[in-house]
Amino acid sequence: LWANGPGGLCSIDVRAEGIEVFRFPELNPSLGHLASVWSEPDGSAWCALYRHGVRHIAADGLTYRALESTGSTQRDAVDIRRTKAGELWSVIDLQPGRIRDDLFEPVPLPKPANRVRLYEDDEGTLLARVYAGGDRAILYRFDDGQDAWSEVMDAAPIAPGPVPVVPGGLWIAGHKNLLLWDPASATVRRLPLERLPLESRRAAPPIAADGAGGVWVLGRDALSHLDASGGQASVTLTGDDLMPAGDRLRGLVRDRSGRLWLYGGRALTLYEPMTGRLRRYGPGDGLPDSILMHRSGRLTASGDIVIAMRDGLLRFDPEVIAAERQPPRVALASCYAANRRLDLGRRDERRTLSHRDALISLDLAALLEPTPSN
Repeated sequence: LWANGPGGLCSIDVRAEGIEVFRFPELNPSLGHLASVWSEPDGSAWCALYRHGVRHIAADGLTYRALESTGSTQRDAVDIRRTKAGELWSVIDLQPGRIRDDLFEPVPLPKPANRVRLYEDDEGTLLARVYAGGDRAILYRFDDGQDAWSEVMDAAPIAPGPVPVVPGGLWIAGHKNLLLWDPASATVRRLPLERLPLESRRAAPPIAADGAGGVWVLGRDALSHLDASGGQASVTLTGDDLMPAGDRLRGLVRDRSGRLWLYGGRALTLYEPMTGRLRRYGPGDGLPDSILMHRSGRLTASGDIVIAMRDGLLRFDPEVIAAERQPPRVALASCYAANRRLDLGRRDERRTLSHRDALISLDLAALLEPTPSN
């Protein structure tokens, strides 16, 4: 896991709980030049740097190299990612392009661009979202055959936000609409958010795919669901069911089993859509007494969930935490004093032991459901 910060980069091995900090000596940390990070399977990382182009950091975190960017003057790199086809793409000086043999090759957009972000759906289609002023954006699709961009949607009311990839599509969140990109028909479906209790009408809400083509939307003290087939919205949970009083919802993560983990303030809430089960966790359950940061939750390749805290990183295995742990009924099976078994007798019977009975042992029995053999 690579985590970026102002002028520096953290390499975090969540399995070994080791953290190493890598800093670029030529950067001014106060300006926050590090814009985007893409980690590779071998442990190395590609970094997009504002005013400093693209850097590649070796897996040991000790060395890095700079890439030349053809046709670029300022070398403002703001995004970087590797596609399913294995190509490395970046956005430098407001233009997307490939990185080949340590050279940046721009593939210009049809119109002047601003705030370009790259996305990829589950079929490998590369998309570029371009900010068009106000709350509007343009969505482009890359055509491999033509080696050029084509416009899919112009001036749609949408703002930058999280983009979960779902089977057969791609969700893009804005502060007024949710857009569902359908690669089969190369069309975009628009779902309004006016009916949902959002935190703000000027910011895109946190969202998570539901595994069936729909999407979960996190709002102001509420969790809502949008069905992609009918576009119907239903408010699932509200108020104190989700967070303790005074805490605010800041993000959500869907684990591999379809459970939702909502977090905010100093609390974590588990919600199982199939059963409706709710379980809240706080400092009393072992959760660190620290603020969980806005939209910082991620599902790792190993299935763990990591959430950034104000003073650290929270990591847990959802399969272990979500397991039902209701205390079983316990029975006192036998009692020994100085290695002598005592007759327990009636339930309300009292026993007086002398000072010679210095060693007392108890045998307890419990039925652990749903494994009666234990």
